[in-house]
Amino acid sequence: MSDGSSVSVNSNSIGLIGGSEFNTINTPCSSPSGNFYYENNTLHGLTDDTPDSLMMGTDAIADIKNYGTTSPITVNFIHQSPGLKNPKATL
Repeated sequence: MSDGSSVSVNSNSIGLIGGSEFNTINTPCSSPSGNFYYENNTLHGLTDDTPDSLMMGTDAIADIKNYGTTSPITVNFIHQSPGLKNPKATL
């Protein structure tokens, strides 16, 4: 993937998101959107998003409730792109 973000929760890598999706503009720096709803303490994925604990490609949601009991939970996105001066910039 030439344009995406590595995602981690409390220092645990949970995937690499990016790529073209039917509901995002296909231009540099656009990203997939997570489509979901949360009901009765359960995460439900819509379109191509799966309600599991990982992310990959255009699957941009993750159920992170089991990644630790620390408060607050730390979520990091490390952007990668061959066109940037600093391709590992933390967002």
